[in-house]
Amino acid sequence: MQSYSANIDSDNMVKVIGDLTMYTIKLDWWQEQSKKVLQSLNKQAPIVFNLDGLTLSDSAGLAWLINIVRDSQKHGYKVIFQNIPEELSNLAKISDASPLLPVQ
Repeated sequence: MQSYSANIDSDNMVKVIGDLTMYTIKLDWWQEQSKKVLQSLNKQAPIVFNLDGLTLSDSAGLAWLINIVRDSQKHGYKVIFQNIPEELSNLAKISDASPLLPVQ
């Protein structure tokens, strides 16, 4: 099982790569980021999380994404998820969590 990275590649674009599972997630995304990184975000544009680099995810990964939405809204940002893997999308559907994930 590999760890994951979720770093800002460019202006408000976050590339998520690796495994999002209960074994790899230690902190919420907002807690992982440095104050400097968070201050570089543009509040006028949504934060786009590109998930095409995910290799494995479970319910902890789904909760991690939902927490991103919650925390982003709390900080005044809009979030969009791109390229959600089918496995994660199906998990969101059977958990009735799909409406919580803004998808592009």
